[in-house]
Amino acid sequence: KIRRGLSAGRVQSPALRLIVEREEEIEAFKTREYWTIEADLLKEKQPFSAKLTQLDGEKLSQFSITDGEPAAAAERKLLAAANGSLKVVEIQKKQRKRNP
Repeated sequence: KIRRGLSAGRVQSPALRLIVEREEEIEAFKTREYWTIEADLLKEKQPFSAKLTQLDGEKLSQFSITDGEPAAAAERKLLAAANGSLKVVEIQKKQRKRNP
């Protein structure tokens, strides 16, 4: 940090402030655990992946399943309900922009 009354320059002072603010954000970040349930499936010899988006009529958000026990319970419930087969209710195709 620059002492009061001193300047690191027109550009350096704001740039330094941005760097310090970003570093403070990084230090304040708290990690959160979340789980997703995905299945590798096969239909007429065509493999595809499926992701669980709803459970018991409720849409799952990113932090709906926060540890292993609810994930295992959801898996058991799905396996019991599936009885050897699963039904695809909706197919969504989305384009995503990925930066290199």
